[in-house]
Amino acid sequence: MNKRMLSEEAWTGSALKPVVHEDWNPALAQAALARLDGRRLTQLQLDVGQERSMLIGGGAGRFSVMICIDVDRELHTLLDPGKADTAHEDLLVGAQLGSFPANQIVSTAVALAAIHYFHAAGEASPQLSWQTEGAR
Repeated sequence: MNKRMLSEEAWTGSALKPVVHEDWNPALAQAALARLDGRRLTQLQLDVGQERSMLIGGGAGRFSVMICIDVDRELHTLLDPGKADTAHEDLLVGAQLGSFPANQIVSTAVALAAIHYFHAAGEASPQLSWQTEGAR
């Protein structure tokens, strides 16, 4: 896929009703991020083409952000360096409750900074803290 796309996962009961926006921009992504509520809307996928996607889960000011390159060949998880990785926090992502290391839950401002850089460069911002797995 070489096309920019933003997909919102909207759940009604146990039924997934995705909302897809083509040719997304940071303002559209910011509005979608604000709609994540941690209950009915719990995940966004932002694609920039060339097998590069950003997944954002959670809501209400608490987000998990991951960049996947080449179908999980390379994964970058956004970190909050002010939090410990030993504590865990629950977060609803993709309609599933997960227990995440606390440092993998970031604020709205940090998630937005990651979105803006990803839109411009198609990769993880070097100004933010990331945990990287896989080839580089």
